[in-house]
Amino acid sequence: MVIRCAAVVVSALAVVLSPAPAGSAADITSPTVHVLYFRAQDDPLDQTLLAAFEQGLEDVRRWYGQQVGKTFHRDTLVEVVGQKTIAEYCSDLTCQPASEWVAAFHAVVGELEERGYVNRDDPHSVYLVAVQTYEISSSLGDPGGAWFSSDGGGVATLGHRELQDIAAECGDDCYTRNRALGILAHELGHAFNLPHPHEDVYSGGADPCDEHCDQTVMWVYPRYPHVGLLNVPEHPEIDALRRNPIFSLDVETIRLNPGWNLISLPLQPQPAAAASVLSSVEGGYDVVYGWDAGAGSYRSFFGAGGNLGRLDETTGFWIRMNDEATLSVVGEAPGPVQIPLVEGWNLIGYPWRTPLPPQEALASIDGSYEIVYAWNPSSRSWLF
Repeated sequence: MVIRCAAVVVSALAVVLSPAPAGSAADITSPTVHVLYFRAQDDPLDQTLLAAFEQGLEDVRRWYGQQVGKTFHRDTLVEVVGQKTIAEYCSDLTCQPASEWVAAFHAVVGELEERGYVNRDDPHSVYLVAVQTYEISSSLGDPGGAWFSSDGGGVATLGHRELQDIAAECGDDCYTRNRALGILAHELGHAFNLPHPHEDVYSGGADPCDEHCDQTVMWVYPRYPHVGLLNVPEHPEIDALRRNPIFSLDVETIRLNPGWNLISLPLQPQPAAAASVLSSVEGGYDVVYGWDAGAGSYRSFFGAGGNLGRLDETTGFWIRMNDEATLSVVGEAPGPVQIPLVEGWNLIGYPWRTPLPPQEALASIDGSYEIVYAWNPSSRSWLF
């Protein structure tokens, strides 16, 4: 048996497993997208919209990964309650349904700057703000520097209407939801310093778009996810993002079979919350189990709850799929990893892409374990 992207069950003494394949250590100072969720004082938190936004953002991150080969680093979402009521905001603004979107954008972003949540002079930061409150919401993107540069300081906002559309039930083609996700990808593109294919299109006169315009989310975002990014001399979108240090994360895929699968993650997921890690197969599984070796019991996650809150590169876990699916996980290659093992049974992950024979992968605990099992989902049998 060669271990590759597999979880293993180990019966061991109390030791620490320290596999040795090389990897790049996580950089906690990595340039990042700061994610904020903003609402007025008298607008109660809508958990449905919040959860849909988180899931939609992970969808867009995976899409960028498919286009660029890397995707952007993000931090944990921060909820921000505004300093004013809806009426107080609207006393200074023309509010929805006939809002001046740019004014609403600057009102929200301006308050976030004053309160220290946004620093547009920070070269290592880009900001994404979901605005729950309908009356002051807008979906806009503002670059932090020159077009196609790697400058930080860009800001994108996503408005209430798009949050609702992301949270809506999919129709036959999911057009409404996909259009809203396309807007999110589009406005983030502006925050990453990507222009419309021809910025003078709004200056009047005939539309100057060339034959490439209908191939990029920076123009035809309603076609998301069946539209890409450009990499031609006139529109070097992909090259610009590949040079941008904020695009530092990989996207790994794991094929899942119907029924039970025992898997682990070949990278350090970012973020590691179970709902985020599993968002690409949301609705396709009914339960996930991880093993708490210290307590000698399983922890579970089933979408709406459970006590398994986190999945990372050190853990193995069971997932029961309704149909075949592909799990896409965003993260980075881990550095040296130590996995504490307790006496008895442990369910651990193999957190690297490079396959190794079991005796080599487990060399650091040679003589301290009795037996190792792995699961073959195709034959539904144990390997040992």
